[in-house]
Amino acid sequence: MNNMVLLFFLGREAERAAGHVRYLFIYLLAGLTGSTASYFTMIHSGNEAVAAGASGAIFGIMGLLAIVLLVHKGHYERFTMKRLILMVALSLYFGFTSGGIDNAGHVGGLCGGLVFGFLLYGLPFIIRTSCNPPE
Repeated sequence: MNNMVLLFFLGREAERAAGHVRYLFIYLLAGLTGSTASYFTMIHSGNEAVAAGASGAIFGIMGLLAIVLLVHKGHYERFTMKRLILMVALSLYFGFTSGGIDNAGHVGGLCGGLVFGFLLYGLPFIIRTSCNPPE
């Protein structure tokens, strides 16, 4: 349920900022990054548990929103960097203090969202604004 609530609130803002196609690619790539991090962590630890869910991709959306906020100087529509950092910190805290949570998937998804958000949103935004400076 927590995943769906976060996706509802964060997803709309991220999709509005990045556009439908970029949002979809970042969501899927961040989910894949989170799953890969989870897989390698399980192999390294010898843990053969099954991990499933969308939380890695949702943490990726948080990473995308961090990039959106960075290129918009800390504020975008209703979001601020302080609010997002608090949301990420609380989500990670609850993950690390609760049992049965795939924290590697969360951190991997967040990193994937930051990287792919920068490549697919941040970099094009920077290039576009540097080529067309405001008057």
